[in-house]
Amino acid sequence: MPSGGNRRFGQTQHTSETLHRVRDPKVFTKLPRRCSRPVPEWPLSVPKPSVAELEYWNTLWHLPQAHVWHEDLKDGSVIALYVRQFIEAAQPRASAQLRINVRQAAGELLLSPGSLMAARYVIVDSAEDEILKKVEQ
Repeated sequence: MPSGGNRRFGQTQHTSETLHRVRDPKVFTKLPRRCSRPVPEWPLSVPKPSVAELEYWNTLWHLPQAHVWHEDLKDGSVIALYVRQFIEAAQPRASAQLRINVRQAAGELLLSPGSLMAARYVIVDSAEDEILKKVEQ
């Protein structure tokens, strides 16, 4: 990720089944609460997943952020590598550095409320969305 800014995957606006780019930095893009698009196959570029990795992979691809990933990450290898590291970091003897890497990757993949807000995304009917609705009035 380039330094010097909050650029994540770009600014998008959800309309029906696709996301379109928005250039106005004041606009927050609303993401549906669940991604209903098909879960991609595990990428061939990443060695075969474990059962736990496949379960987490499927869970992630139903999150609102998956709408952005479908548009901006044509190859799911970044998500697959995150899944692999997340599962490893959850082990009792995982290194502190691995856990730090997972936390940083989660931010870059918009998996935290702060990273979503910084990238100008909001999940429909979330607490953040309700705050924005009040500000807009």
